[in-house]
Amino acid sequence: MKGYLGSFKRTVFEATPFIIFTALAELAAGNILVSMNRTLSFLPGILFLLPGLMESRGNISTSLAQRLGSAIHLGLISWEDKVNEELRENIYATFFLSLMVNSVYVFLCYGFMFFFRIVNIGLFWLLIISLATTILSCLTQIFLTVTISLYFSYKGFDPDNVTIPIVATIGDLLTVFYLILVSSLTINFLV
Repeated sequence: MKGYLGSFKRTVFEATPFIIFTALAELAAGNILVSMNRTLSFLPGILFLLPGLMESRGNISTSLAQRLGSAIHLGLISWEDKVNEELRENIYATFFLSLMVNSVYVFLCYGFMFFFRIVNIGLFWLLIISLATTILSCLTQIFLTVTISLYFSYKGFDPDNVTIPIVATIGDLLTVFYLILVSSLTINFLV
């Protein structure tokens, strides 16, 4: 019983500040999205991309964080030995999976918009915006996920308690930010 209570206290102690941080950061992501009104009016169809992009970033990055947490607990990856084959394979798999999932998602969005005759900017531009957003957010988030997982485990935290909430929230913020950035550049190119 003591071991269970100690584990419970550790989890609550480690995770609570990060859960509070993530709740506040999600509010920031919502505010960033509200500021996107101008972009959304010039690029119809972008709003259809956003939920899938955010969801895939969160799901794929938290899966990476879980795999890294397991690898850290098993001693396969450590702060001292940052780059090894296990870490490389996880990074490549995350990047490839992100590109594949979001490419398929664009075609599904376009098909949905075409079927319901919703005005959009066209498949080519939806694909460009989605892939550029995915590449930028994926590269940034992979770097942050690896760094956060290794750093907090080095400092004695359980990476499963800390990394996953942070990574999911950062993924939402990065996706919204990069989608606005790429969409704004696209508007400048098209107009």
